[in-house]
Amino acid sequence: MGLDSVDKAVILFFERNSGKWFLKKKPEITLDTRLDEDLLMVWEDVVDLAETFFKEFNVDGSEFDIFQYMGEGPPFITKLSNFINGEKEVENSKAQLTVAMFSDAAKSGVWDGNQKP
Repeated sequence: MGLDSVDKAVILFFERNSGKWFLKKKPEITLDTRLDEDLLMVWEDVVDLAETFFKEFNVDGSEFDIFQYMGEGPPFITKLSNFINGEKEVENSKAQLTVAMFSDAAKSGVWDGNQKP
């Protein structure tokens, strides 16, 4: 199934707003891109990005709870070091926050706090 115009707009939003990469090339952003593992985003940055996203796409984000998806875990520098060295991180039990979840919210106009990737 191909990408629709909303999917493309959301991917472009993440390409513009998900940070700068200096040591490695930024991964290609798709609907399956995970914000923490693929883009190495920390929860504080995701909260800021989500607020911007909700305004830009006119989404009711009142049900968005970052701690359902991210929060306590290894520090950013540990994640970066593991990524650079090709080491796997220990799995966590929280739901993965993906670009597709934001695209679904843009289409429906509301963040579904119960959605899973």
